[in-house]
Amino acid sequence: AEVDVLLLLGHGQCPWGEGGTETMTAALGFAEPVTWEVAIKQLAWKLQQAVPGLEVQISSGVEKTHDAKLVVLINVDPESCESQITDCSNRLVLSAGSSAMSKLLPRAPGMRSAGEVLTRCTDLWSRDTAEDCFYALLFAIHFSVTDVPLVEQEPQIDSLEKVWRLCSRCLKEAIEAGLDGEARACLECQNGCDVRDQTQMYRCTVSHESEPLAQLVRCFERRGIFDCDAQIPEVRFDPMATFQGSPLDHESAWKIMEGHWIESPCSWRPVLGQNPAYDYFPSQYNSWYRDPKGNRGWYDPVFKVITLDGREVWRKRHYRVLLGDLPGSFRLSTEDNGISLREFWRIVDCAEDLSWAVVHYAGAARSVGQSYTGSLLLSRDGNVPPKAPKERIRKAFEKAAVAAFELYAITQDQLFDPTAPLTEFR
Repeated sequence: AEVDVLLLLGHGQCPWGEGGTETMTAALGFAEPVTWEVAIKQLAWKLQQAVPGLEVQISSGVEKTHDAKLVVLINVDPESCESQITDCSNRLVLSAGSSAMSKLLPRAPGMRSAGEVLTRCTDLWSRDTAEDCFYALLFAIHFSVTDVPLVEQEPQIDSLEKVWRLCSRCLKEAIEAGLDGEARACLECQNGCDVRDQTQMYRCTVSHESEPLAQLVRCFERRGIFDCDAQIPEVRFDPMATFQGSPLDHESAWKIMEGHWIESPCSWRPVLGQNPAYDYFPSQYNSWYRDPKGNRGWYDPVFKVITLDGREVWRKRHYRVLLGDLPGSFRLSTEDNGISLREFWRIVDCAEDLSWAVVHYAGAARSVGQSYTGSLLLSRDGNVPPKAPKERIRKAFEKAAVAAFELYAITQDQLFDPTAPLTEFR
């Protein structure tokens, strides 16, 4: 029977993760680089979670490639590639020196060109992170096999009706953005990206933040110009159930998120992160605090950005926080450069002395068609705590469906940077 996707493995070391580094060994016991055999099983599982009903088969031997709608060859030597793709109409060759053998056919009219999709897939795969490589395959599957909700929505002005809405409802904002140098630089940067490539799109955004551009995006969102409706991804697991010997309730969950807020410059500092678009910034400070008048609160992440032109700048966000249905879960909302975000956070596990915590988030920028997930290991100072319980932390990430090789160490330049624009309210 024909399978949807066949993943053919060759030889070589998988570059994902930082197995063997001091931080990974200390935090997770991740002492050696991951093998392709292990990494590809996680990738296949994630593809099936993202596309319900997708049939994915893994092989490290010779297969009848014509029995698959899409064949992906990973680290397969050129001679083997040529012999195995003869009868395959859709093939994505992710092997050094063999990418020219790739070929994709659109499953429906009106889609992007095959050359553009292949270029995006190759670029994403070359970044050597599990998340970017996951999206490389999602792009190919969406183009040649079936609809993929995570990448099917593209915010575009692609009809006369949208042009009319722009000109009649957002013309003032468009003119002001056009006159702003940072707005023009941001749009020029993003013009070279696939709008679904969150890593590159967000890097352009944080490198060239512009209030006129944010006003234009707000107008687009308010007027529904992009016709997108992304949803928060569903990652099924419950928050931690007990803390300090008692069942976790909303009060103790708040205390965990507030962390070291009272005695330190911030609540937590990230040690490890999963999502390359949003977690990998250096010098991060996360502040969680409650409104004294009620159960809602605020979350203020501060992070440093090395802009595309080499500048170092601080960026800050301000989230509203509401309690979730289960203790240990929270619903967040904010605006990021004019785009409304909704997120669902959960405490996966936490040390009784607050020396570390593992949290997971899932979010969506509904109006621009983007959905995302991420996980963080947090500590007071951004370093792995002494005598950290490696196995417990690793199992916490696994509970949130995150493997050790999907995580990367976050660079914290110093214990505390007095120039960081931290929230002063106490």
